Amino acid sequence: MKTRSLFAALALGFAASASAQQSTAPIEPPPASVQPGVESQLIDSVVVSGRVQGPGLWKVSRGDHVMWVLGLVSPIPHNIQWDSIEVEARMSRAQEWLLSPSLSYSPRGGVIGGLFLLPQANRLRKNPDGKTLQQVLSPEDAARWQRLQQRYLADKPEVNELRPYFAGEALYRAVLRHNGLGRSGVVGETLERLRKQKRLKTLAPVVEQKFSGRQVLRQASAAATRVDDRACLRRYMDWAEREVPRSKQIANAWALGDIDALRNAGRNAGDWEVCRNVIASTLDSSLSIRAAEAEAENRWLAAAEAAIARNTSTFATLPMHQITSANGLLARLKARGYEVEAPLPPAPPADP
Repeated sequence: MKTRSLFAALALGFAASASAQQSTAPIEPPPASVQPGVESQLIDSVVVSGRVQGPGLWKVSRGDHVMWVLGLVSPIPHNIQWDSIEVEARMSRAQEWLLSPSLSYSPRGGVIGGLFLLPQANRLRKNPDGKTLQQVLSPEDAARWQRLQQRYLADKPEVNELRPYFAGEALYRAVLRHNGLGRSGVVGETLERLRKQKRLKTLAPVVEQKFSGRQVLRQASAAATRVDDRACLRRYMDWAEREVPRSKQIANAWALGDIDALRNAGRNAGDWEVCRNVIASTLDSSLSIRAAEAEAENRWLAAAEAAIARNTSTFATLPMHQITSANGLLARLKARGYEVEAPLPPAPPADP
C-alpha cells in the first residue's frame, strides 16, 4: 500500500518517503545467520535489462464480468523496456481502472498552503542542534553508516547532517541506482500514458486525513528532539548490507514473469515497522496507520465488488503480495465467491 508519509507529510517535504518502506515490504528479511554490519556473501545477481514481458494478469470474475489485475513490485530493474501488449489490450477494453489502496495525509489549503511551510519543513529534515549522524548514532551504527556512505554517497557529504530517517531514504535511493534498480520507472510511466491515451476513469480507494500544516509543524518542531528514528536507519542499513541480492531476484522475477518466484516472495508485515513507527509517532492522528491501512483495504474490496458488478471489464493494479498471499485482497475476494485465476507461466523461448 502506498503511503504518503507523515513525518514527511507532516513536514510537507517527504511525501514519498513512506512509499519506499511500503514498496520494499514484499522482500523477505535476511537470514538470521547474517550479522549486522557484515555484508551478505550471497552471489549478487545480475539485473535483467532490455525488453521484458513482465508477469501475466490475474483474472477475477463473476459470471461474464471480469477484473484483470496487474501485480506490482518495487524495486524493479531500471534499464528495461516493458512489452505491455497484454496490459494495453485489457486497458483498452476496460471501463475503469481500480488503483491500489492508499493512504493520503495532506495539509488543509492543499498544495498552495503547503508551499508556504516548505522552508520550515525542510529544516526539520536535519538533526537537532546541528549534530551530525556520527554524533547521534551509536559507535557501531556510526561505523556502519560511514562505510555505506562512503560506498554509495561519497559525493554527498551533506547527508551526514540529515536525521536518521531521511539519511536512510537517501541511502535507499543511492543503493537502487548503484544496482540498476528503480522504484517504478517505465512501468508507472507506461500505465499513466495508457490511462491518458485510453481516457480511462480511475477509482482510488484512499483513506485521506487532512491536517493543519502549521499545527503539525509546531508539533514536529517540539518533537524533533524526542523522536528516535535511529532504528529506522539501522533497518535501511540492514537492507543495503544484506538484502539487495534478494531485491534483485524479486525484481528479475517480475520482469521475466516468473509467477512461482513471485508467489514465493512473501511479505513480512513488520519488516519496516520501525520506520512506520517514526511516521506514526510524529502524527497526531485519530486513526493509526495500521487502522488506516485496514480501512483502505476494506474500501478497495468494496470498490472492486462494485466495479465488477458495474463493468463487463475492469483493470486493476495491486502490490504483488496482495495478490499472492493467503490473506491478500484477491484471496479475500475468492472467499467472497469470486473466481480467481492466476496467469500461465511464460512460454519458454523457442529453440533457434
